[in-house]
Amino acid sequence: MKHLVTVLSELKDSNINIFSFKQGIDTETSMGAMLFQFVGIFAEFEYEMRKERQTIGIAKAKSKGIRFGKKPTPPSKMAEIKRLRGEGVAILKICKQVGVSANTVYLALSV
Repeated sequence: MKHLVTVLSELKDSNINIFSFKQGIDTETSMGAMLFQFVGIFAEFEYEMRKERQTIGIAKAKSKGIRFGKKPTPPSKMAEIKRLRGEGVAILKICKQVGVSANTVYLALSV
């Protein structure tokens, strides 16, 4: 809403008005400017409501044990990575053999 007010103020200072035929908004009139601000208020309200519902949904999912993000690399693959690297196999060859990314290989080697 703060950005909308700033933009409206800058447009008004530049003597620029917004006219929307379909929505019946003309910022040249005080009623049109008020309607335009109401649209901004409702947009901000909807954004906050969506954010709140999303937070509640994530909390419910986590309480049911649902995991977010990438699945962890199985310990067997981590051990395989360490074994191969111990044998002197190159990082890219390990990636292809084990079927993981280079980041996963570096992570396994750092632990």
